[in-house]
Amino acid sequence: MNFASAAELVGPYIIGMIFLEKPSFQPGKGEQIPNNSCGTGLLLGKSKYILTAKHVIRPTNWHMFISSNPPRKVPTSQWLDFEICAEYDQHDLAIIRVPEIDVSFLDQCRKLKFEYEIPGYGTPLGSFGCPLPKVTMNPREQTFDMELQIRFKSYYVAMAHHEPSEYLILDSFAYGGHSGGPVFDWQGRVIGIMVRSELKNKDMEVSFSHAAMVRNIRNELPSFLK
Repeated sequence: MNFASAAELVGPYIIGMIFLEKPSFQPGKGEQIPNNSCGTGLLLGKSKYILTAKHVIRPTNWHMFISSNPPRKVPTSQWLDFEICAEYDQHDLAIIRVPEIDVSFLDQCRKLKFEYEIPGYGTPLGSFGCPLPKVTMNPREQTFDMELQIRFKSYYVAMAHHEPSEYLILDSFAYGGHSGGPVFDWQGRVIGIMVRSELKNKDMEVSFSHAAMVRNIRNELPSFLK
């Protein structure tokens, strides 16, 4: 299998997410974009649980706008409610559930797989993420206009840290909005979740990313896969 095939396995499980604070539509105020948080999630299966980076999640009284990625179809977007089911502060991971999301397209997809072994230095990995979308607001019609795009990017393992929280260091930056996106191997097995990037600056010669390994929650994860 190559990365093209691996991406086809993981791609349908990708969820683009925007959390928006409840706006106040006030005529005469012009276009005001409410506070928002953008990220990516991994649909764990037909249970409708989504694994993502904890720092992406906002309170459940915020609005949630998602874009799902059925295979060989135009991505569908909709407003949905969500529940926060588990938070792992040490690993910057969280699991939410979206009861109303339509996951019928997973009937034609292969079951998502996970890998708990730590990949070695130089191992090629792939990842999906949703770059920061354009968000516009129409106060007159009290509507939002948003665009979420799902992108693939490849990395190599630069290092693995084991204490206190296991995570991978990858050799390049991730897009803004990529947090919560899955990191997977060439067999399509999910190894980690993107949690942050460090961009090249005057004090740092290279850019890199951190991915929290799913082995951090391997004891809890099976209960959300049923």
